[in-house]
Amino acid sequence: MSDAKKESGSDDKPKGKGGLRSQVLYPNTYVWLVFVSAMDIIMTRIVLAFGGSEVNPIALLAIEGGGLWGLIVFKFVIIALVIILCEIIGRHKYRTGKRLSIFGVVVSAMPGAWAFVLLLTHDPLPVDQPNPEARTRVIESVVGGHSLMRDAADPGMG
Repeated sequence: MSDAKKESGSDDKPKGKGGLRSQVLYPNTYVWLVFVSAMDIIMTRIVLAFGGSEVNPIALLAIEGGGLWGLIVFKFVIIALVIILCEIIGRHKYRTGKRLSIFGVVVSAMPGAWAFVLLLTHDPLPVDQPNPEARTRVIESVVGGHSLMRDAADPGMG
Protein backbone atom coordinates (compact mmCIF):
# COMPACT_ATOMS: atom_id res chain seq x y z
CA MET A 1 0.00 0.00 0.00
CA SER A 2 1.49 3.36 -0.95
CA ASP A 3 2.04 6.29 1.42
CA ALA A 4 -0.68 8.25 -0.41
CA LYS A 5 -3.30 5.55 0.14
CA LYS A 6 -2.38 5.16 3.81
CA GLU A 7 -2.29 8.91 4.35
CA SER A 8 -5.80 9.43 3.03
CA GLY A 9 -7.21 7.29 5.82
CA SER A 10 -7.52 8.00 9.51
CA ASP A 11 -5.05 7.06 12.21
CA ASP A 12 -5.87 3.39 11.65
CA LYS A 13 -2.96 1.00 11.70
CA PRO A 14 -1.85 0.00 8.20
CA LYS A 15 -2.88 -3.48 7.19
CA GLY A 16 -0.08 -6.01 7.38
CA LYS A 17 1.19 -9.14 9.04
CA GLY A 18 3.06 -7.29 11.80
CA GLY A 19 6.08 -8.69 13.55
CA LEU A 20 9.73 -7.96 12.96
CA ARG A 21 9.63 -8.80 9.25
CA SER A 22 6.86 -6.38 8.28
CA GLN A 23 7.67 -3.50 5.96
CA VAL A 24 8.59 -0.05 7.21
CA LEU A 25 5.74 2.43 7.23
CA TYR A 26 7.32 5.43 5.49
CA PRO A 27 10.05 4.16 3.13
CA ASN A 28 10.05 7.19 0.83
CA THR A 29 10.41 9.58 3.73
CA TYR A 30 13.27 7.49 5.13
CA VAL A 31 15.11 7.72 1.80
CA TRP A 32 14.88 11.51 2.04
CA LEU A 33 16.08 11.36 5.65
CA VAL A 34 19.18 9.40 4.64
CA PHE A 35 19.77 11.71 1.65
CA VAL A 36 19.61 14.99 3.59
CA SER A 37 21.72 13.49 6.39
CA ALA A 38 24.39 12.41 3.89
CA MET A 39 24.31 15.90 2.38
CA ASP A 40 24.79 17.34 5.87
CA ILE A 41 27.90 15.20 6.33
CA ILE A 42 29.27 16.30 2.94
CA MET A 43 28.53 19.98 3.60
CA THR A 44 30.05 19.77 7.09
CA ARG A 45 33.24 18.32 5.61
CA ILE A 46 33.41 21.11 3.02
CA VAL A 47 32.72 23.90 5.54
CA LEU A 48 35.36 22.54 7.93
CA ALA A 49 37.85 22.23 5.09
CA PHE A 50 37.30 25.89 4.27
CA GLY A 51 38.05 26.88 7.86
CA GLY A 52 34.52 26.87 9.28
CA SER A 53 33.57 25.23 12.54
CA GLU A 54 30.97 22.74 13.77
CA VAL A 55 28.39 24.50 15.94
CA ASN A 56 26.62 21.38 17.25
CA PRO A 57 28.58 20.45 20.42
CA ILE A 58 27.62 16.76 20.23
CA ALA A 59 28.65 16.52 16.56
CA LEU A 60 31.87 18.34 17.44
CA LEU A 61 32.64 15.69 20.07
CA ALA A 62 32.00 12.99 17.46
CA ILE A 63 34.33 14.72 15.00
CA GLU A 64 37.05 15.27 17.59
CA GLY A 65 36.78 11.66 18.73
CA GLY A 66 36.56 9.93 15.38
CA GLY A 67 37.04 12.43 12.56
CA LEU A 68 34.87 11.88 9.51
CA TRP A 69 33.92 8.37 10.63
CA GLY A 70 32.86 9.70 14.02
CA LEU A 71 30.57 12.20 12.28
CA ILE A 72 29.14 9.48 10.02
CA VAL A 73 28.42 7.16 12.94
CA PHE A 74 26.84 10.03 14.93
CA LYS A 75 24.60 11.05 12.03
CA PHE A 76 23.43 7.56 11.22
CA VAL A 77 22.70 6.74 14.88
CA ILE A 78 20.39 9.75 14.79
CA ILE A 79 18.79 8.44 11.58
CA ALA A 80 18.24 5.03 13.16
CA LEU A 81 16.65 6.58 16.24
CA VAL A 82 14.31 8.74 14.15
CA ILE A 83 13.24 5.74 12.05
CA ILE A 84 12.69 3.56 15.12
CA LEU A 85 10.64 6.30 16.78
CA CYS A 86 8.55 6.87 13.64
CA GLU A 87 7.90 3.15 13.30
CA ILE A 88 6.87 2.73 16.94
CA ILE A 89 4.59 5.77 16.89
CA GLY A 90 3.31 5.04 13.38
CA ARG A 91 2.17 1.53 14.34
CA HIS A 92 -0.19 3.13 16.84
CA LYS A 93 -1.02 6.40 15.06
CA TYR A 94 -0.08 6.29 11.39
CA ARG A 95 -0.51 9.99 10.60
CA THR A 96 1.39 11.10 13.70
CA GLY A 97 4.30 8.85 12.74
CA LYS A 98 4.20 10.22 9.19
CA ARG A 99 4.28 13.80 10.45
CA LEU A 100 7.18 12.96 12.74
CA SER A 101 9.10 11.39 9.84
CA ILE A 102 8.57 14.50 7.69
CA PHE A 103 9.61 16.70 10.61
CA GLY A 104 12.77 14.60 10.93
CA VAL A 105 13.60 15.19 7.27
CA VAL A 106 13.04 18.94 7.55
CA VAL A 107 15.14 19.25 10.71
CA SER A 108 17.92 17.08 9.23
CA ALA A 109 17.95 19.18 6.05
CA MET A 110 18.45 22.48 7.86
CA PRO A 111 22.17 22.19 8.78
CA GLY A 112 23.18 21.12 5.27
CA ALA A 113 21.07 23.86 3.70
CA TRP A 114 22.56 26.45 6.05
CA ALA A 115 26.09 25.26 5.26
CA PHE A 116 25.28 25.61 1.54
CA VAL A 117 24.10 29.19 2.12
CA LEU A 118 27.27 29.95 4.07
CA LEU A 119 29.43 28.61 1.26
CA LEU A 120 27.55 30.72 -1.28
CA THR A 121 27.77 33.92 0.73
CA HIS A 122 31.31 33.68 2.14
CA ASP A 123 34.56 33.32 0.29
CA PRO A 124 37.10 32.11 2.84
CA LEU A 125 39.88 32.10 0.24
CA PRO A 126 39.36 35.05 -2.11
CA VAL A 127 40.58 34.58 -5.66
CA ASP A 128 42.81 37.65 -5.39
CA GLN A 129 44.60 36.19 -2.35
CA PRO A 130 48.15 35.28 -3.42
CA ASN A 131 48.17 31.90 -1.68
CA PRO A 132 47.45 29.10 -4.16
CA GLU A 133 48.93 26.51 -1.78
CA ALA A 134 46.22 27.24 0.80
CA ARG A 135 43.48 26.81 -1.81
CA THR A 136 45.09 23.55 -3.00
CA ARG A 137 45.25 22.23 0.59
CA VAL A 138 41.57 23.04 1.14
CA ILE A 139 40.56 21.28 -2.08
CA GLU A 140 42.72 18.26 -1.21
CA SER A 141 41.16 18.05 2.25
CA VAL A 142 37.65 18.03 0.73
CA VAL A 143 38.33 15.36 -1.90
CA GLY A 144 41.25 13.55 -0.30
CA GLY A 145 41.56 11.38 2.75
CA HIS A 146 42.83 14.06 5.11
CA SER A 147 41.61 14.74 8.63
CA LEU A 148 38.24 16.48 8.88
CA MET A 149 39.46 19.09 11.40
CA ARG A 150 42.60 19.91 9.44
CA ASP A 151 44.30 23.24 9.97
CA ALA A 152 44.71 24.82 6.54
CA ALA A 153 47.60 26.95 7.84
CA ASP A 154 49.73 23.91 8.65
CA PRO A 155 50.25 21.59 5.66
CA GLY A 156 51.86 18.98 7.92
CA MET A 157 48.59 18.20 9.73
CA GLY A 158 46.07 15.62 8.51
